[in-house]
Amino acid sequence: IVASQRKLSAVFFFFIRIYIRMQLFSFYIRSGSFLVCFDNVRKIVLLMKIIVIFSPLAAEPGVNFRVVRFATQLGEPDVILLPGTKDVAADYDTLCLAGMADAILARVAAGCWVVGICGGLHMLAQRLLDSSHCKYPFSEKVMMGLLRLDVCYGSPAVFSRLRSVSAPGGFLLRGFETHSGVCRGEEPVLFRRVDGSPIGYGHGRIWGTYLHRVFDNTDFRRYFIETVRECRASL
Repeated sequence: IVASQRKLSAVFFFFIRIYIRMQLFSFYIRSGSFLVCFDNVRKIVLLMKIIVIFSPLAAEPGVNFRVVRFATQLGEPDVILLPGTKDVAADYDTLCLAGMADAILARVAAGCWVVGICGGLHMLAQRLLDSSHCKYPFSEKVMMGLLRLDVCYGSPAVFSRLRSVSAPGGFLLRGFETHSGVCRGEEPVLFRRVDGSPIGYGHGRIWGTYLHRVFDNTDFRRYFIETVRECRASL
């Protein structure tokens, strides 16, 4: 009986990992109540992911937070968040098949903010390059092209805890990074490690960073929300 329970548990969590492999988050900065959109039995899985990653943002007053899976659900958010993923190429294909990549580009043209975290940063880049096929069977794959960066595979995977990352607004953030691939290109640096090396890039309303838990810092989180509000008011 114990062995059967363990097998069922392993199967259950295998399918959970498949389902939450890639989700897109968007939020509106409006006055009003906290809002998260779920559907049926998936609500527990999505809630687990949101609580861990984006609950500080979702809990801010005036932020209406939604989970989006298809382009028809996107609407007109003020900010789109692309979270991390272990398989950037496959999950980017999923976004494209769902019509989401084109929808994101249309929202960017209308003045929407986009923030990519880790794998989300890679999706905002111009290309994935893997000439040695360290991770992927292809040598080159075109991505969204919102950041002037190429993601190059071949270096060892990175995992480190970070205690002092400089961020826009002069804030110092804490978190961690875990990724394969490194970014190279001409995109301005927005986030730096304590040694001065880049860990995040961007310009205008397009930001990307390897720093997980980037919005845990209350002062930075509220600075970001106020910056979005000011930009929206200027449109």
